[in-house]
Amino acid sequence: MRHKKIILCALGIMLFFCPAVQAENSVIEFRLVGGISNPSVLDPNTYLRGYSRYLHDYARVQGLAFAGELETLGLGIDFQGEIILRLSGRIGLGLGVGYSRVQKKGQMVTMSSSFNTVQVTMNNQGSIIPLLINGYYFLPFSSRVRLSLAAGIGYYLADWTYTRGLVQVVGGARGADTDHYEVRSRKLGYQAGIGLEWDIFRRLSLVLEGFGRYARLEDFSGDWSYT
Repeated sequence: MRHKKIILCALGIMLFFCPAVQAENSVIEFRLVGGISNPSVLDPNTYLRGYSRYLHDYARVQGLAFAGELETLGLGIDFQGEIILRLSGRIGLGLGVGYSRVQKKGQMVTMSSSFNTVQVTMNNQGSIIPLLINGYYFLPFSSRVRLSLAAGIGYYLADWTYTRGLVQVVGGARGADTDHYEVRSRKLGYQAGIGLEWDIFRRLSLVLEGFGRYARLEDFSGDWSYT
């Protein structure tokens, strides 16, 4: 819910400036893109690999059969909306907001014998909302096809949610516990991209674009619960 409020607020600010810019007879473009992202989630994946090795070692020492796996985080989804003011035929200024998410939910590992059974479940989800200011340079190839180069700065709002559940049954005795974290980080970052634009109609273009973002997200803080 918090993510939706931030995105809607950012879009509202972007749209608020449209009439003022149009009054100056400038050209405005609205760009909406989406695709696959490959974020660098170093610390969570390091933890997942280390915890997975610990569970394998525990099962081996206890003589338990091991089933399942804790997979590291990989590809995610990415969306971005941007209003671009064309200051000239080749120069533009963009104001935008994005949303990127990566997650692994419903992961489960079971270690069992005739007397002892341990089940571990894990959910991980990370999301980033970048608030972006970009400069654009357009290089036309023809009247309908052009190359776009972009670079700028952004304010990155990152949230991470982690839940680990453990249930153990030894003989007839059952025990369970749950760890839950909700943490966040806010940092300045940078982004750059290159795209190929093709004007299909007067007010509609097809864009093939690659975009990279860099923000060193650290010093996460938030809430933790253990039950």
